[in-house]
Amino acid sequence: MPIPAGEERDAATPNELALTRFVPMRMKRRGVEMRLIIDGGAGPAARVDLPLLKATARAYRWSDDLVSGRVRSIGEIAKRERLTGRYVCPTWGQGASAPADVRAGERQLETVVSAYIGSMPFLCLGVEDDPGPDSLRGFIERNAIGLLSNYHRSQLDPPSSSWLGRSSSRERVRASGLWNSNHVDEQYDSKFLDAMEHLTQKTND
Repeated sequence: MPIPAGEERDAATPNELALTRFVPMRMKRRGVEMRLIIDGGAGPAARVDLPLLKATARAYRWSDDLVSGRVRSIGEIAKRERLTGRYVCPTWGQGASAPADVRAGERQLETVVSAYIGSMPFLCLGVEDDPGPDSLRGFIERNAIGLLSNYHRSQLDPPSSSWLGRSSSRERVRASGLWNSNHVDEQYDSKFLDAMEHLTQKTND
């Protein structure tokens, strides 16, 4: 909207959107008069795209919510607006198949996430066999998933309310509380814990 001369623009609030429209016009002399002529031409008047305008206003408000910290995730916005995560962020879930420009736009967020995960304490265990369904690493992986999964079970350690997986399109992800679809419905073999204990001792020696 036009800002009168001498006045300063206030900081935009999440519910306000500043719009600028450029109108072609020209000055034309007629006798001793000067007229301002707006070049509308003979064509039809421009049509206002209301869905696009609404989507733009929503995107501005959601972006401001994330930057300001009023919400912590896209999933939280989706839950508040009663929408899917894909509606809020159409590129969500494309992963490595996303176009280069999408991946470039997400690089800053990926850096922050990597730094957060990197600050957590963890231990790397060396499993010295080839990957496969009958390998030791496969045995540990599927049983660890089976142990931690909440799929159709009492949730001993449920994910947080802002966990993005709650807005996943995959029912197994939402119900298990894990970013996994495989093995979430399987019972675990407690012997994998013995294998992990042995590997932990071997790593620390």
